[in-house]
Amino acid sequence: MFKKSERITRTAFTQYFKIGRRFHTDFFTLIYSPAPVRGVAVVVGKKVFKEAVDRNTLRRRVYAAARTSLQTSTGIYLIIAKPTAKNLNQKDVAPAIAELLATALKAR
Repeated sequence: MFKKSERITRTAFTQYFKIGRRFHTDFFTLIYSPAPVRGVAVVVGKKVFKEAVDRNTLRRRVYAAARTSLQTSTGIYLIIAKPTAKNLNQKDVAPAIAELLATALKAR
């Protein structure tokens, strides 16, 4: 998990959701906006997993993978899980997130 100062509020999420640049993979959508600080939010909706336990498990795995991939970068990152993310097992989440963030960092 990121520090509280690195997490996004609801109002900031709505703002960056509208203006951010979108990157898509089979399992996730990343919305990126340049900023002088780092901010991260992960959304796993009920279309992905019906049970909150499963949604929170995937969300924590994505946060952990994003933390290792975004150690030195800045900007606002909104990661949204697609329904196909349900098929990812524990070992596949980190490479999927690393690939997604690599495409966004390359396109900056």
